[in-house]
Amino acid sequence: MIGKYASFVRYMKTKWQTCPLYVPPISGCTDDEITDIMKGQRVTFLPMLYREFLKSMGREDGGLGALNNGELRYPYIVTFKEMGGYCLPLLTALGVSNNTFVFMTDNANFLYFFHTYVEEDDPLVYIIREGISLGVAHEMIGIGSLSYVLTGLVETCFS
Repeated sequence: MIGKYASFVRYMKTKWQTCPLYVPPISGCTDDEITDIMKGQRVTFLPMLYREFLKSMGREDGGLGALNNGELRYPYIVTFKEMGGYCLPLLTALGVSNNTFVFMTDNANFLYFFHTYVEEDDPLVYIIREGISLGVAHEMIGIGSLSYVLTGLVETCFS
């Protein structure tokens, strides 16, 4: 029997493949690649929904990340929290560098992340983005559950 998160990701993948901007291929990560991702981002837990996403679309996303002006594929996600990169200084400055997982960024203007210290299978996602219009360099906003955000990434094609 297929689990609810695998079913959700299957639906999302199928819908994405009907998008006029879909660019083949789509392929998933292996268990070893998922372990590599966790080591690279220094986390010991990944939500079940995100694991299913990686297994289905983590290596090649059919252009999903590019349509949303970001990168979310393996092996790039392994490096999102490396020293000297874009993400780690922002996470550190906002006090959320520990137990976070960055799953999409453009390495210049925004990053999407979730916390891993609370072991939830569909966690709240936050975005850190430029906040210059608000008089701050960057702002951090909770934007919804991981399933909501992933659905939004796909729906970008149809809006």
